[in-house]
Amino acid sequence: MPAHDSHKFLTLDALRGVAALIVVEYHIWGYEVVSHGYLAVDFFFLLSGFVLALAYQERLDAGWSTWSFLKVRLIRLYPLYILGTLLGLATLMAVAAYGTPADAWRWYVLLTGFAIFMLPRFIPVPLTQGGSYPLDFPVWSLIVEILANVVHATLLRRRSDRFLAFLVLIFGGMLLLVAERAQSVNFGVYTSDLPEASVRVLFSYTLGMLLFRAWKRGRFHFQLHFLLSPFLLGLALMWPWMKVHGLLYDLLVIFLFFPLLLMVSASSHPPAPLVNLARILGRISYAIYVLHFPLRELQLIVELHLVVLNRWVHLSRTRSNLITTVLAITVALLADRFYDAPVRAYLQRKFSKNKPIPSLSSIPVSR
Repeated sequence: MPAHDSHKFLTLDALRGVAALIVVEYHIWGYEVVSHGYLAVDFFFLLSGFVLALAYQERLDAGWSTWSFLKVRLIRLYPLYILGTLLGLATLMAVAAYGTPADAWRWYVLLTGFAIFMLPRFIPVPLTQGGSYPLDFPVWSLIVEILANVVHATLLRRRSDRFLAFLVLIFGGMLLLVAERAQSVNFGVYTSDLPEASVRVLFSYTLGMLLFRAWKRGRFHFQLHFLLSPFLLGLALMWPWMKVHGLLYDLLVIFLFFPLLLMVSASSHPPAPLVNLARILGRISYAIYVLHFPLRELQLIVELHLVVLNRWVHLSRTRSNLITTVLAITVALLADRFYDAPVRAYLQRKFSKNKPIPSLSSIPVSR
């Protein structure tokens, strides 16, 4: 199938939503159910490289400024990022009902100050469980992806396929080294992980850019049945944990399986009855990803509070986790329609003359 302007990436939209839901299940069930859910982050990085090369490479090559590109990215990411951060802050303050130090408000102010400017937590902060973004743990991946965006806009203009392939090899070799040293690829949550997390994002992101070039030139247009793509993604991320060969499995998924899945899914199309579902999954995927963790924490605190007050029967883990999943999807749908879309539209009118990316499905192959 030749590349043409009418092609829509609906299957990639669906995969992005499925990956976000798997991250939710990973955070509420853990390794015993979603053994490799952390690898969804690497799939997001790969997908970002693919779609941002698709959407913006021609404009960057034509001289579009780095700051204009970053403004578009920040307008896309910041509204939901700050909402997730505020939910995280509300969770932290809700813990005060069970006793906190008298000077807790100082730490709230400090954490909020870091978060507003998307800065990681550089110093130990009481009342938190650690992590570079303790108000909303998963957002560390957004920050390193912005780093990849900076590299994209400053160093990857008008570069040849050979140059990009060379970078992929360099970053791939670096990822192998840091993964071997850590005996894992599941790093990035903590501030000390920033160098390793940077390697992690730069490999998958640049590989995604390279894969888009290959796809656009018609070198790989094998199609897969629409339902097989999310099934295979879920299978890879939920495969039973292997203690002996876990690192090898993760590297095979990142280096081989994800690129192949992306390429075959880019050319695949959902049947007519599932088109709207694919679009919805893509549209709410970011909201699910960035809001689910603080929502989960808030939900658990509310459950605990009601149990203490004898107004609530203690829920089983299964029921509580089901509530989290439904809550994350519901809030994501509401936040997308009534908060994220209008806020981004306002910011777009105020700060940028360029159109942001609403969804993969609305982006043609070329501009």
